[in-house]
Amino acid sequence: MKIRSISRLALTALACVPVLGQAAPPANDICTGAFLIPASIPAGGFSITTDTREATSTGDPNFSCIGENPAATKSVWFTFVPAVTDNYKIDLNGTTPAPGGDYNPIMQVFTGTCTNLVPVTGGCNDDALGSNLSSLTLALSAGTTYTFVVSGIGSRDPMNPANIVPTSGGNLKFNVSRVAVDYPYSYVIPSVARFQGVTLYVSDVNITNTEGTEGTFTMQFLGNGRFSEEQPPASQPTLSPVSIPALGSREFVDVIGNAFGRSSDFGAIRVRSTRRLQVGARTYTGTSAAGTFGQYVLGVETSTGSTSELLSYQETGRLIGVREDADFRTNIAFFSISSEPCGAQLEVRAADGLIVAAGAKLPVLPPNTMVQISGLKDYFGFSDDVKNAQITIRNVGPGCQFGAVAYVIDRKTQDPLAIPLKK
Repeated sequence: MKIRSISRLALTALACVPVLGQAAPPANDICTGAFLIPASIPAGGFSITTDTREATSTGDPNFSCIGENPAATKSVWFTFVPAVTDNYKIDLNGTTPAPGGDYNPIMQVFTGTCTNLVPVTGGCNDDALGSNLSSLTLALSAGTTYTFVVSGIGSRDPMNPANIVPTSGGNLKFNVSRVAVDYPYSYVIPSVARFQGVTLYVSDVNITNTEGTEGTFTMQFLGNGRFSEEQPPASQPTLSPVSIPALGSREFVDVIGNAFGRSSDFGAIRVRSTRRLQVGARTYTGTSAAGTFGQYVLGVETSTGSTSELLSYQETGRLIGVREDADFRTNIAFFSISSEPCGAQLEVRAADGLIVAAGAKLPVLPPNTMVQISGLKDYFGFSDDVKNAQITIRNVGPGCQFGAVAYVIDRKTQDPLAIPLKK
C-alpha cells in the first residue's frame, strides 16, 4: 500500500512539471487581461506588438463582420479609454505571420464590461481596403471604455473544405492614432434658439445619415451677429466628432443648453460630415403635459458644388406668404457661410407686385454667422400693413453665398411658421 501511495505522489509530481519549450499564452489572452492603451495618444501614434502564436480563444464573442469566413481563433484583447473625444484610427499594419504560417486578423470593438460586451456600430473589420489587415476609423468619446478583440481567421482545407485549418498566429501589431477626417458634406441649420419669452423656447436638432455606411459629423454653433459687422462672433464652439450609424439618426435635445452649454442664445448651426445627411431643428415651447407648439426648419446643404437654396452672386430668391399687421409679424434669419461680409438687396413687395413704400434696403451681412430682422415694419420703417406679401432677396456681394428663412409669428399665441427661401 505504501509503495502504491508513493507511486501516486510521483505521478502527481511529474504531472506538475512543465513541458520544456512550451510557451505560455500572452498576458492579454482573455478580456479581463486586456492590454490598456495609454489614454493620451502621442502625436506619432501608439503601437504595441503581441505574439499570438500561443493565444487561445477562451470566452471570445462572435464577430459581426466575419460573414461566411471560417471561425476565428488565437484572440488577444486591448482596452482604450481616450482622454480626448476625437477621431481615432485603429489598425494592424505591421502585423506579420509566424514563419511558414498564415495570419488573417479580424478586429471588433465593444463598450461595456467583459461580461456584457456591447458591439460598437460599425466597429468590426476583417480586411481593410487592399489588405488582409484590419483597420477602423471611429469617433471615440473621452472617458468611455472601449475593448478590442483581435483574432485570426482560419482557412479551409483545400482537400476537404469541411475542415477548417486554424490560423498559426504571428506578431500582431496594434496601432492607435488620432486622425484628421475629411468632411466633404456640410449643412447649415438657419436658426436655433434658447430664450425665455412668455415661456421658455428651446431647439432640438435632428441629424439622419442617408447612406448605408457609418459616418462621423461635427456641429459648430455659428451664433448671431449684426448687420455690417466685419467679423464673425468671437465664440463659435465646435462639438467633438460624433459617430452616426448607417441609415441611423441622432437627436440633440435643447441643443444650445445641453450641447453648447449656454443658458440663453440664438443663431445658426453648421454641420460637417463624412456622409450625406438630412438635418433640421424644431424650436418649440410648452410642456409635455400641456402640449407644445413651435416650428420646424430644415437645414440647407452648403457642400462645395451642391445645388442648394443658397444664393450666389447675382442670384435672387424669394420668401413668400409674409405678413405684418395687427395679428402677425415677420422675422427673417439670414445666414452667411462666407469669410467676408456679403451685400444683400432686399425688397418687400405687396400682393400687387409693387415694392412697398420704404420697403427696400441694402444691408451688409456679417461673415460666417446668422443675423436676424425682427419685424418688417421696425426694420424697413414703413407703417402700412402687408399681407400675402413677398420679400425678394438678391445677392450683390461678389464671391459670397448666403441663405435665409422667414418666420411668420402669430402675435396672440407667438406660434411661428417657418418659410424657406426659394430661388
